[in-house]
Amino acid sequence: ALTELASPGQFELLAGMELDLGLVRPPIPEQFASVLVHSEDLVLAVPDGHPLAQADRPVALADVTDEYIGYSPEGSRYLHDICAAMIGMNRYRVSQLVSQVPTMLALVRAGTGCALVPRSITAIGVHGVRYLELAPADAHSVTLHACWSPDNPNPVLHRLAESLQPAVIHD
Repeated sequence: ALTELASPGQFELLAGMELDLGLVRPPIPEQFASVLVHSEDLVLAVPDGHPLAQADRPVALADVTDEYIGYSPEGSRYLHDICAAMIGMNRYRVSQLVSQVPTMLALVRAGTGCALVPRSITAIGVHGVRYLELAPADAHSVTLHACWSPDNPNPVLHRLAESLQPAVIHD
C-alpha cells in the first residue's frame, strides 16, 4: 500500500515498524539503513507574467527580484536548508513558507513569487508556471533515498533493500 507522508512522518512509522520502506530526503537518522535512489537539479518556478518567464538562457538567482516562496523548516527541513543557502535569505523577502510543492506551485501560479523546485516537478505541467534552468554558478542538486529499519523482520523488505544496493563491479 502506498501512503503519502513527508520524511519526518515516515521516520516515525519506520521506527515503529508500521512502514517497511520510505522514500525520504536527508538527513536520515542513524538507526536506519538507506540507499540513494534519485538525484536531480533544482529549477526556478516563475509565474507566466514574470519578466524572466521568456528567458532563453539559464537564469541567475540574483536576477530574481520577486518575493521568494520558501520551504517551511518544520515541514521540509532538507529543501529549506538547501534553498536558503542557495539564495542567501538576506537578499530576498520571503512571502510564504510552505511544506508541499503543489502548494508552492499554486502560489507561484497566483503570482505571489518564485520558488526553487526539483526538476521532476516540471512533469506536473501547472498552467501559468514556467520552469527555468539555473545558471551553473547557482545550480544545485537534491537527493531522494530509500530508507528502512534494519530491525524490520519482513523478508520481502530485505530482498528489496538488497536489490536497491548499487551493483559492485569486479575486474
